[in-house]
Amino acid sequence: DLVDLARLDAIVDDWEAARRSGNRTAEANADQRIAAWVRQELSENRRDVAESRREVSRSQSEVNASRRERNRTTGTGRPLAAADDRRDLRDDRRDRADDERDLAKDRADRASTRTIAVALRDIQPAFDARDASAAQYARKSNLLADLKGLAAAEVRRNAAENREDARERREDRRERFE
Repeated sequence: DLVDLARLDAIVDDWEAARRSGNRTAEANADQRIAAWVRQELSENRRDVAESRREVSRSQSEVNASRRERNRTTGTGRPLAAADDRRDLRDDRRDRADDERDLAKDRADRASTRTIAVALRDIQPAFDARDASAAQYARKSNLLADLKGLAAAEVRRNAAENREDARERREDRRERFE
């Protein structure tokens, strides 16, 4: 994601420089690179959503297993085991809720990227014809800034997700140890 963001920054910088200098060839080249980046990002968004769906499914399976385990120990005269199983179920439910939030964010990212991609596609003919207005240049510049914002947010969210995953792995190791 950091590489994607750096690549997008470089492409947008090239587009802006070509625009300022009036170099239509460099601008067209940057336009092609932007379109390729957007296609790749949309493909990545689809994969992210699919992976998030799988994570929600795995989390639900863990909730179901914890619920069964809690039900087996409740009322067996082993209050410590029952309390431990209740805590595990609570942790698994929290993890599932986190995964569901991640799925919602991934879907929102995909929708936002798609919206920007459509807007860029719709104004691109004016740039290809080399008769884009100042307003279209401003619009495209704003759309590219929005893309950069989405990419930067994805980097931040993935760092937080990595921390969350590490916490879940620690919990899983502790649960296996018990």
